[in-house]
Amino acid sequence: MQGSSRVCGSPAAAFCDPVVWFQVDVQDPRFQAIFTSHLFSLDPSHPNYRKTKAMQSILAEKQRRREEQQRHLEDKLDTKAPKKEMDPSLSLLVKSIKSKTQQFQARKKQKTA
Repeated sequence: MQGSSRVCGSPAAAFCDPVVWFQVDVQDPRFQAIFTSHLFSLDPSHPNYRKTKAMQSILAEKQRRREEQQRHLEDKLDTKAPKKEMDPSLSLLVKSIKSKTQQFQARKKQKTA
């Protein structure tokens, strides 16, 4: 144990601090919840928050995914085809059925009253 403390006390101490060398694989599907769940949101205003390379990469990836999702939703809305006009004969048929149904409902109300 004494040997390891000497190494961490030397100029190479940056290698002993996991905050410095820790890398996050943001493409790993096991970390999907970090980017999607509100339970894992990072709060830079929290007193225990440390601005490290790993935290910056997580925040950057989260922002990139949010923008990508927004762009995807906008594209989806743009690609929706406008409501097509019905065939005139089909439109007349629908109109006829609706009017006959209303007449039937009106007669039914008159009989019960």
